[in-house]
Amino acid sequence: MCYTKVDRCPGLDHRIAVVQVSEKLIRFYFPDGERERAVAVAWKVSGMDPGMYDLNGSHGYGLFALHPFEAGLSGHQGSLLYSSVRNVAAAYRLWKQLGWERWPEPDPPDVPALPPVEGV
Repeated sequence: MCYTKVDRCPGLDHRIAVVQVSEKLIRFYFPDGERERAVAVAWKVSGMDPGMYDLNGSHGYGLFALHPFEAGLSGHQGSLLYSSVRNVAAAYRLWKQLGWERWPEPDPPDVPALPPVEGV
């Protein structure tokens, strides 16, 4: 599944590593009782793709499809949200303020667990 970042569909090994690192980052920021939901939300809104840009809805960037203004950035700084660390940190701050109401209800978990990648 490739979302929109200008014709960029990485190879499978790279994609698995990106997903694993993204999930670890989300689990680092969000508290115990919210980690699974945070991961499920990121899967739903971006396909766990840090390079996602939503052309059809929120015009959001990255793992949590954040609009630059939601992250405290001006409109022309949206590309900063392609950074997984910035995106997850901003999503966490937004979640602390608003809870989950800003994001859609996640789909039931049907994403298989990915095998570990050495060196990640």
